[in-house]
Parts: sequence; structure tokens; C-alpha cells
Amino acid sequence: QAKRLDSLIKSLLSLAKVEEGETKINYSEFSITKIIQDEINEFKSLAQNKKLVYDNSNEVFISADVNSISQLVTIFIDNAVKYTPNGGTIKIVTEKVGKNTKIQFMNNCEDIDSINTKKLFDRFYREDKARSQGKNGYGIGLSIAKSIVEMHKGKIERSEEHTSELQSLA
Repeated sequence: QAKRLDSLIKSLLSLAKVEEGETKINYSEFSITKIIQDEINEFKSLAQNKKLVYDNSNEVFISADVNSISQLVTIFIDNAVKYTPNGGTIKIVTEKVGKNTKIQFMNNCEDIDSINTKKLFDRFYREDKARSQGKNGYGIGLSIAKSIVEMHKGKIERSEEHTSELQSLA
């Protein structure tokens, strides 16, 4: 319980710093492909009953804060692993769109139609108890992700064009 509480406090402090503009962005150019691949490797044991697909044949470089982007990728992969049923698929796509980079996280999700997508990125938002039962978390991960994306002048959304859950950063 102490570890969970410590994690919650650190997450809340991180979110507060980002929202108050206290987080400084240290821009550098790095491979988002490598960041994603490293995070996938970290989650392999948790995702062993799920198919994790990432085409890293075209390396994509971005200019951003590497620590923030690593945290962002961790949040999305963690979320996808938690809410993808066994036997489901998690797919990650990165592509250059003009000067921007688009990162898509897609996963199968049970009862996707029952999710209030307007609240998906709200702080402390969790779907009903049945959906979140047995899932660790406090409903702040996606709000932290949203803050990180906005801090980088990006856009985050759930796309309606896919039947599976899709979160993207452009």
C-alpha cells in the first residue's frame, strides 16, 4: 500500500508541475522508435497473453523532451496492457506527417461503446467498477499524458475511425 500511495503522490506531483508550467522542456532530437521499443521490452512479461505489434522498420526521430515522451509512451502501453483482454492485440504505429510525428496506440477493448470518451483524459476518470476491477491505477495516467502532449504543443484524442481504442499524439 505504501508503494501504491508513493506512486500516486509522484504522479499527482508530476501532473501538477506540468499543469502549472513548472516542468521545463529540454528539447533534444532522439529516436521515438527506440523509446517505444525499449518500453515494449519492459512490458513484455505483463503482456505475455496479448499480441504486441510495432513496426519499427522505419526509424522515426523527434525533437522533444525525452523524459516526458518516455513517460507518455509508458502510460499508453501500460493502459493498453491493462485494458486489452487476453488474446487481444496492441498495435503501435509511428509516422511522420509533414513536420509532425503521429504516434497511435491501438488495442482491443471490451465494451468500448460503454466508455465515456469525452471524459477519457479527465483526471481521476475511471470507467465503471466492472471495467476497472482488478486493475491498479487511479485514473490519472491519461490526464498526465494529455498534459505532456499539450506541453509539447501536440494534440491527443481518441479516434472514432477505429473499432478498437486509439489514442494518438500528433
